[in-house]
Amino acid sequence: MPSAFRIPAALLALLLLPGATHAAVDLLPDVITVPEDLLDAKPDWDIEAGCVHMRFSNATANIGTGPAEIYGAEPPNPDGSQDVYQRVYRDDGSSWDRFAGTFIFHPTHNHIHFEGWALYSLRALLPDNGVGPVLYQGEKISFCLLDSHRYAWWLPGAPPEHVYVDCDDFQGISVGWEDYYRYDLPGQSLRMCGIAGGTYWLESEVDPDNRLLESDDGNNVARVQVVIPPPPACNDGLDNDGDGQSDFPAVPGCRSLKRHNEAPVCNDGADNDGDRKIDFPADPGCSAGWDLTEGNGACGLGFELALLLAALRSRIRR
Repeated sequence: MPSAFRIPAALLALLLLPGATHAAVDLLPDVITVPEDLLDAKPDWDIEAGCVHMRFSNATANIGTGPAEIYGAEPPNPDGSQDVYQRVYRDDGSSWDRFAGTFIFHPTHNHIHFEGWALYSLRALLPDNGVGPVLYQGEKISFCLLDSHRYAWWLPGAPPEHVYVDCDDFQGISVGWEDYYRYDLPGQSLRMCGIAGGTYWLESEVDPDNRLLESDDGNNVARVQVVIPPPPACNDGLDNDGDGQSDFPAVPGCRSLKRHNEAPVCNDGADNDGDRKIDFPADPGCSAGWDLTEGNGACGLGFELALLLAALRSRIRR
């Protein structure tokens, strides 16, 4: 063999040492936001005047080669929080730990959460489905990381049963599993005031500060298009019925912020009491167009007149 192709004896001896041909490889998680769950979105105009609260579900799945495992260090900090460490497993069975953030106690959920796990935003929808600037953004919210549901059972290393099951100081998401938060849980919403009805991008980013060591930080964002309906008549800041007042509770015809008609019940074009008769004078429960109920009081004379007759009867009996 020509001398140019000879392996030096020292290097050959090193390569023949046990284990010298294989360096341990980190089995890193790769956490993504699942876009399908964001579609479970429900805008609610009935919470706050001038604002819509968009409630939505959110799921973060691990499609990496190792678990996203975290644990809290002892003792806790003076403020009750805990320093959090990520345990990174390697393909030779060993592991190593790194600082990853903080655990806090979440009083509403009544258990421990990992700080800053998700960030929610609403973005403008540009022509040709382009992604515009952030219009509204919530605070970074904390999560309890669990194996909620199987996401990709076929991935190598995906356990058949969930591993992380408690919201204590040992949490994580296994390979092929997802952590799921339903839309009705506290924190699963985005508050938007003064927004017009229309179509927008709803965006969720997992681990926005990259506190967790992952194999890919470029796939942490997911977004879907959502439709926000225009504000209801009783929560739009306008005097829709011309009575000089606007919205709930000032307008007599508004029973809540989500009502779509400021007109009184007896003049709103709806069969509110289910008797197949609508408004004054067709509905016997309406004594006038400004009545606030179509209820069948006083044999069809109207609710207000019924109260007056009841009061007169009580005086006559005395």
